[in-house]
Amino acid sequence: YGPGHGPEFARLHHDAGAGAWSAGANDPHQFLQVDLGGPRLIYGVATQGRSPNAEIGRGSQHFVLTYLVETSEDGMSWTKQTPHRPGAAVPEDETRFVFTGNRDCTSVVAHTLDRVVRARYVKFIPRTCSGHIAMRVEV
Repeated sequence: YGPGHGPEFARLHHDAGAGAWSAGANDPHQFLQVDLGGPRLIYGVATQGRSPNAEIGRGSQHFVLTYLVETSEDGMSWTKQTPHRPGAAVPEDETRFVFTGNRDCTSVVAHTLDRVVRARYVKFIPRTCSGHIAMRVEV
């Protein structure tokens, strides 16, 4: 990613720089890793697309449609997380790990995890996007 597109721009409601973290390329190897500074209990995650009011690229419509979440206590061993789906059958295949993302740039989409986890690191792994991979997140 270029200037203004780094992970420091990945906070919800952040308009500075490119208005989001933006991946260097649109491919399945891109991810945003958040370091919480120490072990924390994680109940859920929330996402937004790239701010339409960004200082760089104002008006761009980039957001992540689906993504995976992985957590780790040490940054080496990662566990895939599952979104809580109240009243819905949980798929038996890999789709059970897929989180539904955004449908626009400004709305916040929040998900509770299927279980509370203890972790220092949270990894957001985009799977599909509109435009370019770009997201703002909260844990």
